[in-house]
Amino acid sequence: MEPSTQAAPTTTVRSAVLLRWPTWLGIGLAVLVGLDLGDGADMAQTLPAMALVYLAAATLRRPSAAWPAAAAVALVILATEAVVGDGDAVWVLIGLAVPVLAYALWYGTRRADHGLRAQAVAMVGFGAVAAVGFAVHDDVGAYVVAAGLLGHALWDVYHYWADKAVVRSYSECCSVMDVGFAVAVLIVTL
Repeated sequence: MEPSTQAAPTTTVRSAVLLRWPTWLGIGLAVLVGLDLGDGADMAQTLPAMALVYLAAATLRRPSAAWPAAAAVALVILATEAVVGDGDAVWVLIGLAVPVLAYALWYGTRRADHGLRAQAVAMVGFGAVAAVGFAVHDDVGAYVVAAGLLGHALWDVYHYWADKAVVRSYSECCSVMDVGFAVAVLIVTL
């Protein structure tokens, strides 16, 4: 067998960055938010926000709905903080999740959609962790939020691997962002 005379395809920095754009976006958002973080429990709002994105995409049965849902959730957080103040976004997002949860649980049981039910259960779980982390609002609350963020990062990795619920670009970005947020929470808390 003769050696190949064809050159191996070259990977430029630009193509590598473009290929992993969700990772870079996740890093950038984690750094941006982390630099403005005053209290670790302030990140509690991200848990119901990210779970709501998954639930919305699963409810619509459109993984590509994750990015528009993420933008809508980010706008809800910004509007809530501008109008009501810091921290209340946790309760607003949990409140917004209630009708979506009701629909998901009702419709999910009617069509035997296990993925939708899993997202509904995850919304309840991540929402509860956020509520506890925000309600405690001291170092213990921050550690609860950090643990929740790491748990959600694992949720993202599973969905990336299984290619379920949301598009892979979203689960990739979200997992990187979750880990970055958790690290920021721990740095601010320690």
